[in-house]
Amino acid sequence: MTYTKNSFLSYRDNLLNKNFQNTTQINKQIQEGKNQVAGILAEGESYNQIQGMIQTAANLNKQGEENKERVERLLLESKELENRNIGEGLLDGLQEMIASIQSALPQEISNNGVAQYIQAQEKELEEKQKKADELLSHMNLLVTNNNDLAALQTLLQGSSQAINLAANSAVSKYLDDYDKKTTKKITKKEVTNSKRHF
Repeated sequence: MTYTKNSFLSYRDNLLNKNFQNTTQINKQIQEGKNQVAGILAEGESYNQIQGMIQTAANLNKQGEENKERVERLLLESKELENRNIGEGLLDGLQEMIASIQSALPQEISNNGVAQYIQAQEKELEEKQKKADELLSHMNLLVTNNNDLAALQTLLQGSSQAINLAANSAVSKYLDDYDKKTTKKITKKEVTNSKRHF
């Protein structure tokens, strides 16, 4: 009986030991697989970074070539200008050089262009504000409905574009209403005058 019990215990221990070894081996294989996947992902990320760097370098090379061509063209024009007769073509050459340089620059970089644009915008805004003020003043004299007046004032407090669109609509409606009121008054007055004649 003791032998049988010992044999069973030994058999059990062997199974447990094998199971532990198998589990350890499986875990080891799983970890190796994870490491391989992580390595592949890292290599893929490095590849993408390298591709991005290659593209950036290509773009920089392209820009460098374009800038080189511009510089060479300007140097050539400068040399042509230098070789011209000072008495005959210097002024024309300078003007051509300036025009060539300015044509290669974006409009936003030109201080003169920016200043002119700002002045034009300010003038346009000033004219719109003046028209809006005149409109509001005129309506203050003629409009008797406080709700209409408040609505018009709200419209006139918007941006310059909103003023342009909303005020046009409001003015159109106001003029139509005002025309109807005026027509009614004139008609009523004519009827009254005709009755007096009779």
